[in-house]
Amino acid sequence: MEWLNTNSPEEVVLSVIPRFRKRLPPFDKRINVEDWVPQSLPDREKAMFIFLTTSVDYGMKSPVLYKGMLELIKEYPWFLDPQRLSHVSNQEIIYLVRKFLHLRWPQNATRYYKENAKKLLLKYQGNPINIFKKIYAKRVVEELKTFLGFGSKTTYLAFRATVNIFKLTYKDIDDVGMPIDRHKLRATYYWGFITEEDFAKRNIHKVANIWITACKNTQISWLEFDRAFWILTRNIRLVY
Repeated sequence: MEWLNTNSPEEVVLSVIPRFRKRLPPFDKRINVEDWVPQSLPDREKAMFIFLTTSVDYGMKSPVLYKGMLELIKEYPWFLDPQRLSHVSNQEIIYLVRKFLHLRWPQNATRYYKENAKKLLLKYQGNPINIFKKIYAKRVVEELKTFLGFGSKTTYLAFRATVNIFKLTYKDIDDVGMPIDRHKLRATYYWGFITEEDFAKRNIHKVANIWITACKNTQISWLEFDRAFWILTRNIRLVY
């Protein structure tokens, strides 16, 4: 990738964003979470689509998960209804998760889905978008992390996708983290932006801070850069 300047994090951002906006390779394939959300869905169902998929988006190829969820809700649209989801039997959810989502841990996903649906109904009128109706982004992130399945990566992934889809704004948007997986960690280390010790310890907070700072310095939203960064780090070959 001769077009990619890796002299500094800022140069990476400035190299990537113009190509991402023009959808030039490798950004011509629309495979971000935001790209999978059906625009025909009502807002609550859009939010539920993001909420359900991101909570189990780990340990597998993401396109398989999102394509599977599209097929699942086409055949069983009630899956996006927290009321129905909270009352359906565990066996039925396990069956659907295995058939459509191909998750490694269908029992865990079933527990996440049922318990999270109950909590949404109890605290947020059954609508994930209500979690985001807080003044500060930090409070949204903190609340998301109280739901099952939402660790560091999946929380920030759900946050980014929901904020982008619904065009939400927060004054402290740059004070929260961003989703960091092994691909982003490896690329950051390979380009020399973190030490071998940070890489070995999987210092994802430092990696997130490096890229959020680079976005600030270049006046590029990390919410946009992260979408491009996700695609980039899956399409480059790092030779050590």
